[in-house]
Amino acid sequence: MRRRAAHSRDTLQADRLPTTEHMELNYRPAMAPSPLVATAVGFELGILGFLLFLALLTLSWIAPALGFGVLFAWTIPLLLLCVSPLAIAEIDFEAVGTRQAWAFWGIAAILLIALAQLASLAAVYFLVLGAALAFSVLLALLIAKQAAYWMTAHPRVDWREVRKWRSTWSQLFHRDLPTHCPEMLTLRAALVALLVQFYLGYEFFAWRTGQPAPADQVAAAGWQVMGVLFLPLPIYWLIWNFSGVVPRLPIRATLRATQLALQIWFAYLPIAHPRPGVFLLPTKWLRSGSVRQLCFFAAIGALTVAVFLVSHAHLTPPSQQFQIIASPPIEFDNEADWTLRGMPVALALTILLPPLIFTLLLWFLTGSLLARYWLALESPGAYDQSANKSAWAIAVNRIINSRDVREKKHILLGRAIFGDYPVLLDRGLLHQHAHLIGDSGSRKTSLGIAPTIAQLIAPNNASVVVLDLKGDPALFETARLEAESAGAEFRWFTPEPDHSSHVFNPLEQSHLERFTPSQRTQFILEALALNYGDSYGRGYFSAVSESVLLNFLRRFHVRNFIELHKLVTDRHAYAAVGLPDEPKDARHLSALLDRLTSISNLNVTRQSLADRPAVAAAAIDMAQLLARPQVVYFNLRSAVGSITSPAIAKLVMYSLFSAAADRQPDQTLQVYVVIDEFQQIVSENIPLVMEQARSSKLTFLIAHQSLDQLDRKAIDIRNTVSACTAFKQFFRASNPDTIKHLEAMAGEGVFELLTWDQSVDATLGIDHDQSFSPLVAKENVVTVTETIASRLERNTIIDVSATANTSFIMVTEGSEFTQFSGYVTPIVTDYHISPDQYEQRNSASWPAANEQTVIVERPASPLSIDSPSATEVFSVLDERPRAPSVPVDAQNRDQPTSNLPSRPDSQPTGT
Repeated sequence: MRRRAAHSRDTLQADRLPTTEHMELNYRPAMAPSPLVATAVGFELGILGFLLFLALLTLSWIAPALGFGVLFAWTIPLLLLCVSPLAIAEIDFEAVGTRQAWAFWGIAAILLIALAQLASLAAVYFLVLGAALAFSVLLALLIAKQAAYWMTAHPRVDWREVRKWRSTWSQLFHRDLPTHCPEMLTLRAALVALLVQFYLGYEFFAWRTGQPAPADQVAAAGWQVMGVLFLPLPIYWLIWNFSGVVPRLPIRATLRATQLALQIWFAYLPIAHPRPGVFLLPTKWLRSGSVRQLCFFAAIGALTVAVFLVSHAHLTPPSQQFQIIASPPIEFDNEADWTLRGMPVALALTILLPPLIFTLLLWFLTGSLLARYWLALESPGAYDQSANKSAWAIAVNRIINSRDVREKKHILLGRAIFGDYPVLLDRGLLHQHAHLIGDSGSRKTSLGIAPTIAQLIAPNNASVVVLDLKGDPALFETARLEAESAGAEFRWFTPEPDHSSHVFNPLEQSHLERFTPSQRTQFILEALALNYGDSYGRGYFSAVSESVLLNFLRRFHVRNFIELHKLVTDRHAYAAVGLPDEPKDARHLSALLDRLTSISNLNVTRQSLADRPAVAAAAIDMAQLLARPQVVYFNLRSAVGSITSPAIAKLVMYSLFSAAADRQPDQTLQVYVVIDEFQQIVSENIPLVMEQARSSKLTFLIAHQSLDQLDRKAIDIRNTVSACTAFKQFFRASNPDTIKHLEAMAGEGVFELLTWDQSVDATLGIDHDQSFSPLVAKENVVTVTETIASRLERNTIIDVSATANTSFIMVTEGSEFTQFSGYVTPIVTDYHISPDQYEQRNSASWPAANEQTVIVERPASPLSIDSPSATEVFSVLDERPRAPSVPVDAQNRDQPTSNLPSRPDSQPTGT
């Protein structure tokens, strides 16, 4: 059995993709530049024209000797030229029936051969030249259609304009003209003008060849017909363009649009396998590059045959009057009529004239219409391009508003480096959690977190909670503006003094009213990371904190951390609940509560907001996030609160986790929790949340710098995070461990090794870097052997990682349009906003207070040692002994019971 290995660095499993036919992302891969395309096509046309000229010339000599006319002899090649593209294309005939389709083509071929028996001037003109022109006109319309749809897929054109301009093309021959595209009239008028000129050309041909004239003038009649037929076409365009029939268009725009249409026809290379989100040409059977080229060369070949036959045909005898119904027989120039001077002219005209005729037809028929598309959609500063949206935002809008239900379930990550196609992530995989890793400055926030947040908010069908322990102003503004754009409720929280903030009281969450005192005790212990485990020693300290909290919550209705802190630090409160004395080992609990009491907006109760109902109604409540879409941003800068900020983040996590575990029938929304600087909240209870959150419809997107940060303070959750996250993204692989990990997970590929024999260059020697090269192999023979190695070798990883805006993604399983089989895939991601927008967001001021927010109070300033107030405190402390476990509180010590939370009249809440 042959060892399985990839033959490309592209990891997409195209055979597992669902149909991409109806996707509306319409990403346009890069095309070859027009000069290169023109050079290649011109060279091929020259060869084609020369070969056709030789064949036509030879046939004109030998056809009479074989006993049949030249016209009949060229009927079969002409038929093959026109039909061959349709024969090899992957056309689905099921819509009309296979038998009916082939019967139609058979009857058409028989009719063409039968008409070829009429060796008359009318047969030459209408059958040969008419068929070639008809085929060329149809091909010109097909080329224009592909180009028009390609221009609608411009990355700066939003989805509404895409649909508007595509529906415009479908109105090509409708009675009513679209007001935004009056150039539809020019296409209809051009077709009529072409028919008129075709008839006039026939009349001129009949008149010119029917008059007695010298032989050289009779032979020139065919070339004169070409002038009569095609030279007036630009005059028609000038007439309706400058007469005001349609809005005046610059001729340069029409020429530029025509050139672009031909470039798209040849340079939009075929894709061997379907790619998700890549623009597909609207005509299915033209998606193959070989079919498009064959169609074009068939049209040029048909025009070449027509030009040759028309230019070298004349009546016999020339003096006989021509009649349409009973036209006299014709004959073609034979070898006696060719001269050394006339042959080069005929050769040049036969090679150059057909491509010029086709280009003229394409410009005359569709140039104005394509120019309107170009000016509206494709040109620099086109008026239907979005002026205030980035290309990334437009691509996301196309996905969100797509009529493909599969496509709407994905978010855009970037585009593949190897393959140049959009990389989409199925939200179903995202629901299994995501893990983003990157050094400081690796752009994981601007390229990973911010674009993902924007896409999660935009559909307004889920809630998003952002725990920003770095305090990124641009990320805050992104969340705020995206929520405003989507029409979602936006709330924010910060512990920084003198800043506006919504209220968030973890102890007055609505879902806690259904919890028993024991459940609320467990909630506080887990949220404050006071559950150290069940092992000996650790279990003791956990039990102490649990015992203290449980007894207080059974006896008192605690509304905030200030009240709970008063209980924990008052020795009379312990006596009230039956505890002998304040346990010394509960000091950790007391210290944590003491930090939380200093944050005013964390301790606001409903009772204190009786006179501010708007603040109470807008308070952050985790149960509400499960019922209606909201965006809640917690600005928890660890730099100014390295202990308090992680504690608040844990309170948010467990408040949400406990609310999700107690969902009510109307609470069905998915909630995405984005945590930047995740290493700040690593604790022993995080694995429980990661493992059970998925079943509670909670999705975590965690981001930090390195894997080593998940192993701190004797707590190692690296394996848990790796097992619980289905999507991983690595920004800047800068350390050997990460490079080795990516190299191992990239899969294996087949590589070629070269070996050769060569002579040693005595001048360079064997130590020079350029001493050995396969270019100097003996007899130019190189031996190639296969070897299997990592698909992304170390140097490739280093090179990709050093390139701006790149990252590596890994998805544990395939789903919908995310089919990478768990392999590492390098991608490049564009910024979701411009640099100017980023600077504006990064320098934006914090929102001012409004009717729904409060101002975070600044803690009371400490007393000066020399102040009279401090002297009074010292005197009181000298008169009375202090209990080591009770903080100094002179006011509470004289009347300890007056500051205790009041006991409710009935049973404690939850019991």
